[in-house]
Amino acid sequence: MPLDLVRARFRLDVLTDGTTLRVPAPVALVGLGSLLLVVALAAFEPPPVRTEALDRRSADLLRWEASRARRLEDATAGMEAPLRALRRDALERGLVPEGELEPTPCDGDADAHFAAHVRESEALVRALARLADADGKRMAAMLPARAPLDLAKNHYDVRTERILPAEIYVSSHAGTRADPITSRQERHKGLDISAPAGTPVVATADGIVVFAGSVDPDVDQLWSLLGSYVEIEHGATGFRTLYGHLSRLDVKAGQAVHAGDVIGAVGSTGHSTGPHLHYQVMKDGAAVNPLRYITDVVLVEDGDSIRYAKAAKR
Repeated sequence: MPLDLVRARFRLDVLTDGTTLRVPAPVALVGLGSLLLVVALAAFEPPPVRTEALDRRSADLLRWEASRARRLEDATAGMEAPLRALRRDALERGLVPEGELEPTPCDGDADAHFAAHVRESEALVRALARLADADGKRMAAMLPARAPLDLAKNHYDVRTERILPAEIYVSSHAGTRADPITSRQERHKGLDISAPAGTPVVATADGIVVFAGSVDPDVDQLWSLLGSYVEIEHGATGFRTLYGHLSRLDVKAGQAVHAGDVIGAVGSTGHSTGPHLHYQVMKDGAAVNPLRYITDVVLVEDGDSIRYAKAAKR
């Protein structure tokens, strides 16, 4: 074998700037290997440096976990008292603690404990809100907000003439006035609405009849002046309404009534000079101006009574 060919196997030709640099192959391989080793080592941290970095990251993670656990514990502890109040409110409102309203236990890890209390709180709030909506509607129905004579259903027309037969109008306001019989100045606690005898009288709000009848003058002279009357209590609103001088009673004590139900008829019983309805509104035991609680019709405008008369047949 020619010597030049054998030598070619053990050399590496490197071209630089047009000059051939002949490097023996073993030397070239060693150099190349060293270069690759340096590159590989540069790509990785030395074991001691890598270990320190991992230790720092582990410590940071442990601190974060501990901080998160403390925050969860504080949040859960802060929920306990409001949650107990919600549970008590629900029980007092008649909500049975079953299903989603069942009290959640104070056990398990912090995440499970907190999440369970959150679910229970949300369920209780939703249930109480539904009750509040329903109660709101019931409470609104129990507020006196209409006239005690049914003048808003097209049975009556507003009339501008005065002294019409069968007319309905406010004949006496609440406040100090001369008594029509004794002429003494006395406080009138209600609204007198002049109307034909037999005109239906209606409840002005939902409630329970607490009295229907008349009082013996020998037992109570003051209440006997009302003649036959009805008194209705309107739930827990603090309101009571009273309808006096009736010629007829259509309800009994203990009976539930709804706004608009006929409870009697206009008359002139008791201390009265003619057919009219004495309508009185009381809030927490004190008489208030009934005109402020009539929203369906106008009875007085600019101090003058609005007069109504039977509508012509349509």
